[in-house]
Amino acid sequence: MTQRLYDYGALLQKVFREYLLLQSISDEQQNQILALFKKQFTVRSGVGVKMGKGLRPKSLSVDDYRLLWKALTKEPGNSLALAQLLMLFLGLTAEEVCALDSEDLLPIPNYRAYQLRITKRCVPIKKNDNDKNYIISGELPSSESYRNVPVPFLLVKLILQSAQAPQKPLFCYDKTGQRIKVNELQAEYRKLFRDFKKSFLEYHRDDGQAVRIQVSFRPENYRQSCRHFWQFLCGLQQNEIRYLGGLAQIDTAGQHYIDFNNAHKQYHMCVQMSYGLMAVAAPGTLPPKMPNGPLERKHHIDGVFNHILHTRLYIRRPCTVTITSAHGVTIKTEEGCLRWESENL
Repeated sequence: MTQRLYDYGALLQKVFREYLLLQSISDEQQNQILALFKKQFTVRSGVGVKMGKGLRPKSLSVDDYRLLWKALTKEPGNSLALAQLLMLFLGLTAEEVCALDSEDLLPIPNYRAYQLRITKRCVPIKKNDNDKNYIISGELPSSESYRNVPVPFLLVKLILQSAQAPQKPLFCYDKTGQRIKVNELQAEYRKLFRDFKKSFLEYHRDDGQAVRIQVSFRPENYRQSCRHFWQFLCGLQQNEIRYLGGLAQIDTAGQHYIDFNNAHKQYHMCVQMSYGLMAVAAPGTLPPKMPNGPLERKHHIDGVFNHILHTRLYIRRPCTVTITSAHGVTIKTEEGCLRWESENL
């Protein structure tokens, strides 16, 4: 119950008491009736946890993603920030991110795109109460956890700077050059959301005590939110989402017949994820540039969330047309298809 609703209930209680006095009802009966009203009108003491769990958001909004993207890209060379970006947009766990090596960033065959090979994780070994070491283990929780995750184009530009040297951890500390630790990455990730905006709900329990519970997004729900991002902003199908999340497929086609490691499938998922990330990181900042001159015609095309964009141009007289695209374009003419890709990928 909110504060306003509680005040409204207190006002109704006064009105009921005045009405009961006019009916010549004894004080004992009045107290019994008002106690019953108050019990039905207020929240029981043990309901607060259920309220907070039910009202807590399960996914981040587009505006929230934009704020987090800006916060994590202030320092392009910060390894901890890049590792958190992989957790936020690729759904990787902290153990999987810390175990990545430069050789795990592979090009998608026949395409100008990249994928991350997830085959190992960092496992902590506790020597004593004050010392923790980590080893790289090839044992993942399930067979579905072994997967290739395509990397959106905007993330590739940031990661390639950290993957120049082979046989080297993909993310390491700038000063020491050692692999980043799982516990420190998890602490930074929790700190990121701790400094993020929070929402609270205030209500009164049946004993009259005012209680304030937090109903904001929790960092441990980031993988669930990432699946919402893939579905509603990137337009991926459920079997693709389950593959990227390292989950078992729920249908026969996804289990036995669809090859998610195929280069064409990887590139398709990479393009869709790139569209979604572009809408978050750079909305409306990548319009095509039209040729200059006295007959200049400008046409602005926004980023697409779910499908590849199809645009038809009617040219009624000879002219020169210049088309630029952030992710490539296929031009169909009477003589066939012409493939063109930007050099700025």
